[in-house]
Amino acid sequence: MRPSALVFTISVCGMLCQAQTITPVPSEGESKVTVTFAALPAATTVALYSPPNAVAGAACTVNPANAVTLTAGVPTSAAAGSTSIVLVADSALVAGTPLCAELVGGASGNVVVVKAPAAPPGFNWGHVRAYFTAGSLMSAERDQFSHQDLFLAFRLDKSYWMKAAKPDGTYEPGLRAYFDTRLTAVPVAVQSCSPTQTGSGSGSSGPSSTCSSASSSSSGGGSSDPTTTTQAFLNSQKSAKLDFVAFYPIYFPHWAVIGKTGSQTVTTHYALSLAPLIEAGFDTTLNGLNQTQQQSSTSSQVQPVGTSSQFYKFYDFGFRLGHDHLFTDKSEAPEEISYLNVGFGRFSNLASLLCPSSKYQGSNTCSAPSGTLPWQRDWRIRVEGLLQVPATGGFSVGFGANVGLHGTRQANVVHIEPADDLRFLFGYKFDIKKLVTKHI
Repeated sequence: MRPSALVFTISVCGMLCQAQTITPVPSEGESKVTVTFAALPAATTVALYSPPNAVAGAACTVNPANAVTLTAGVPTSAAAGSTSIVLVADSALVAGTPLCAELVGGASGNVVVVKAPAAPPGFNWGHVRAYFTAGSLMSAERDQFSHQDLFLAFRLDKSYWMKAAKPDGTYEPGLRAYFDTRLTAVPVAVQSCSPTQTGSGSGSSGPSSTCSSASSSSSGGGSSDPTTTTQAFLNSQKSAKLDFVAFYPIYFPHWAVIGKTGSQTVTTHYALSLAPLIEAGFDTTLNGLNQTQQQSSTSSQVQPVGTSSQFYKFYDFGFRLGHDHLFTDKSEAPEEISYLNVGFGRFSNLASLLCPSSKYQGSNTCSAPSGTLPWQRDWRIRVEGLLQVPATGGFSVGFGANVGLHGTRQANVVHIEPADDLRFLFGYKFDIKKLVTKHI
């Protein structure tokens, strides 16, 4: 069935009629479209339509009979000599809808795309997006994923400039950076600890750990050189996390998804990107480690490797694979859909104890003289990803892994490393900027 054209009576268009333009470009939620043209002497017909898969700025070459026609409200006519006319659609326009205006029998203009909703005064964030994520976090350390921890995250994502428009009319960002803060649980390397041994160790050129288990065994040193068995493992600690990340995305060829909202055709643009990435930040535990923590099925007294009275610092560098929603409005920053970050760095919450080879007992244990062992931050690989499930509006599934690297070691020293960490996140993520635009 051939759709009826959106028609209005305006000045007649001769063979020398100039192309029509839609200006200003309408925003989502509006229903009035202003078409401008050269002054004309008599009456003719104007059609406003939405060609499928149109590119912003391209010529309107699709015949209205083969396009999605927008129906009208009250017809309007223009007097001879008019240079503009306001067309009123019968429903609010939707962001991403391509629009063409044509003098039937005359010239057409260029494709324009309905912009994102106009932000209320004071809420135009420009090239900044803010995301909030809430969910449940499960880790292998927490009794093999049988317990959950709360996960809350707030992120500010800034695009510092927009490159020239691509052939499909979208804009890609240049350098991007984001600040991320989280209330969550982090893995902390801990060691078995005797309640009678506290304070700082000595006799080491670097930082040292002075805690050991209550059980001890003799190593021939006599009472002047007692030895105790020390072992490192992971403990989950509630933490506030601050993270600073910078990356420069290079986008792959784009693709578009064509959909319909009512009678309007909406084109959504997506792209994958690959970016070099650097990251730095710190964690701080919200509660000190109790001296009675659960290790497997046996209660054990533990203490962090290093010191928990300071922030746990970390840094890494690597790459980021991103999936973004791009826009045809240069003032719109891309919307993050999903991402995968891979980094290579050092993490002080996952430090390793350094055990002399002569004191190593196997199974990641050390017979430490007086319970004193130096520690150091080894190089590790961190992988973090978040996938937004399609058609759910923001439900996301994520994971994080932190794995130790067994590279070149010092001679006659065994690194007692904490276990590798694996965590899964199930939560809901939403764009605060979009929420503010819709409801304020």
